[in-house]
Amino acid sequence: MVSIVIPAYNCARWLPVCLDSVRAQTCPDWEAFVVDDGSTDGTGDVAERFAAQDGRITVIHQENAGSSVARNAGLDRARGEYVYMLDGDDYIHPRLLEHCLAAFAAHPGTDFVTFDFAEVAPGAPAEYAVQENKTRKIANPLAFWLHTRRDHNVWMNVYRTSALRGLRFKPGIKHQDLLFQYHYLATCGAGVYLPERLYRYVMSPNSIMRAPLKVDRIETIFDILTRLDDFYAGQGRKRELLRRHLYPRIVNAYRKDVSRAEDPGKRGLQCAFDERLTAFLNTHRMGFAGLSLRKRLWFLRFILRNCPQGSRLAKFVHCICRCEHKRKKNVYHVLGLKFTTHPAGLDFARTADPARVLANLFERLVGYRPDLENPQTFNEKIQWLKLHRMADAPYPSLADKWAVRAYVADRIGEKYLTKMHGCYRAFEEIDFAALPQHFVLKPNHGSGWYKLVADKDRVDIPELKRLCDGWLKEDFSRKEYELQYRSIPRRLLVEEYLGVPGHPLTDYKIFCFNGKAQYAALYFDRSKNGTTMCYYDRNWKKQPFFVNYRPHKEDVPKPPQMDELFELAEKLAEGFPFVRVDFYILPDGDIKFGELTFTPASGFGRYRRIVDGGIVGDYAADHKLGQFISL
Repeated sequence: MVSIVIPAYNCARWLPVCLDSVRAQTCPDWEAFVVDDGSTDGTGDVAERFAAQDGRITVIHQENAGSSVARNAGLDRARGEYVYMLDGDDYIHPRLLEHCLAAFAAHPGTDFVTFDFAEVAPGAPAEYAVQENKTRKIANPLAFWLHTRRDHNVWMNVYRTSALRGLRFKPGIKHQDLLFQYHYLATCGAGVYLPERLYRYVMSPNSIMRAPLKVDRIETIFDILTRLDDFYAGQGRKRELLRRHLYPRIVNAYRKDVSRAEDPGKRGLQCAFDERLTAFLNTHRMGFAGLSLRKRLWFLRFILRNCPQGSRLAKFVHCICRCEHKRKKNVYHVLGLKFTTHPAGLDFARTADPARVLANLFERLVGYRPDLENPQTFNEKIQWLKLHRMADAPYPSLADKWAVRAYVADRIGEKYLTKMHGCYRAFEEIDFAALPQHFVLKPNHGSGWYKLVADKDRVDIPELKRLCDGWLKEDFSRKEYELQYRSIPRRLLVEEYLGVPGHPLTDYKIFCFNGKAQYAALYFDRSKNGTTMCYYDRNWKKQPFFVNYRPHKEDVPKPPQMDELFELAEKLAEGFPFVRVDFYILPDGDIKFGELTFTPASGFGRYRRIVDGGIVGDYAADHKLGQFISL
């Protein structure tokens, strides 16, 4: 038997055609669950009318919660050996189930059958061509999906129920088909492809894919790509396939949508896209397989212009006439010019005038020419501190994530320190058998470098070694002239995993100026790279500006521990013109110290605010924060 799940929301006009196509199936062994997702146009009544006529149809009513929850409700009730998901405003070929079940029978052990679809106009008569039931065995489903550029819509597949292994849709996520399908492809067995158009996709003008592009759709797709990359961590070859074939294809499609958007609002879309792509490329790799030369050139220009972590600056090496991306060496060949992205950006140690180089970089990234002789804004003053203070004691020892622990213990007490499982000079010294099941691995001589290990049994040790060896080889100070990191003896640290794996803690970053705590920056969901942030002042008034990440729109109640955080931060900040003191609040209410940051965003923070639905620069916020620093 095949269990058919049909989520339906405000599709009373189209649902009769959909259910007629289900009842017309030449294979009668099916059950259908129509999930009315809180419709307001009578969709539920239409479904009940069909259920009264055919006992194989069951109607489930729920409050509006989205198609993910609706599909899950149907999947939870499914009793068939196979399951199929059909949208309530589309319809299917009368022989769809017959052909798919025949394919399952012809290929025992197959986990799914996939087929093609045809787009039809709303109200068009249902027409079906006579088709011959040919099949093609799919031995490697993930490679098949990627190399054939196959759509990820779940209604193109009939699944063996047992092969889903309890997989469900993530509530609250748009475009959830993409996440569901690629989670499924990570674990499923062989499948069968039917080169037949068995599904009819009705091109509704109300479809989310036909709606004008909005910022939330851009944020959603990068959140999904990040979730996918994290899910495939440790799966070597499969993860590399996604990075080379899926990510660039999706990102390029959205790039084109942004370029075609109409004013007003196009500027806000472009800013949102650039910021989200920059954030993604700073923490994840993406190849360029399958892209044309022009598209590869666009990506290269974007990388060199926007990505600060190792890809913002480049040098010409020699001329050749081909275009490719080599995974290990980060080599790009574009239009006869070979670029090598320097893993440390620009080596400031080799330039006689770091102030000039910083000023040029600052103007490109922040948007205005800095006055480093008479700095006024926050970013300008951070650059001044980089040039004149950071190389001197005690900054290097306090930027050292290992050495700073003694300072913290002396100033506020050991109870605020995260438990340390070990400090190592080389990766080979780590005894993984002695470590807990989940932990955090990080170097002590940089910022933003860490690896969350939620389950050590699933860790790709060779990949982890490459990551750690790269950390130990790299001089973090060469990236953007943060000299406090230059003289730190390099170590690998294994710390306690704070909180619960899969549920990242909120970061509380206290901005202290001349020893006084003035603002708290809150960062949410950092481990997923769907990061949002907001600022609150000492009186817990939310500030209108944000920096580098998306704004957190909801108001945040003041935590009971907040006053204590401000007091602890001031004890650690005493004697410094500026320092950001980072903390975490654990689920049980305990406070844990994170780190001391003297040059947040390396002094290249892009302050913004939302105006009329678009994101605009906020120079006033940069200037306001700068007035708190006395040099």
